[in-house]
Amino acid sequence: MGTKVNNPASQHNSTVPVNQNIGGSVKTGGTIISGHEDDQKSENLNTLLGFLVSFSRTDSGEYWVLREGNNFIGKEADSTVRLNEDTVSGKHATLNITRNTEENKYDIVLVDTASTNGTFINGKKILAYNGKIVSNNDKIKIGNYELKLIIIDKYLENLTKSEYFKEVIDYDYSSRDFYAGGTAAKYNT
Repeated sequence: MGTKVNNPASQHNSTVPVNQNIGGSVKTGGTIISGHEDDQKSENLNTLLGFLVSFSRTDSGEYWVLREGNNFIGKEADSTVRLNEDTVSGKHATLNITRNTEENKYDIVLVDTASTNGTFINGKKILAYNGKIVSNNDKIKIGNYELKLIIIDKYLENLTKSEYFKEVIDYDYSSRDFYAGGTAAKYNT
């Protein structure tokens, strides 16, 4: 599995492997991006809502995908946002993202789940199991990780699925044998 890098600022596009549990690095055109993919798996159909971004572990940065529903933050392997660092609890916090149909937007609540070292929003500690509303561009501190919350609310931004979208289907050319008998002999019978 790889991540397609399509950056207009880069000199070329490339696909490189990214470890799904602890992240990886993507390099293209002199830019390095480290990421943690959830990614386009069919079992995860919840709406993409944003990212947590951090430069705490590496100068090149890291990000984690956030989707509608419960996003579990901690150092356990099954965490949605895995922060594998000594000062992070196994089940440190939860970022609950729910659709508010009355206001046609998403509500985002951060809950500290009785972590050892606490959870902070913009420098202020939140009490265990006392959920606090968070917003786009808030800074969340969990252990030694400082995370920037980036939210893309498709309802507030009026982002919709295009009725004109036409997907390109990739063809697997690897099954064609161009060297044994030639293509004309194989396909003109």
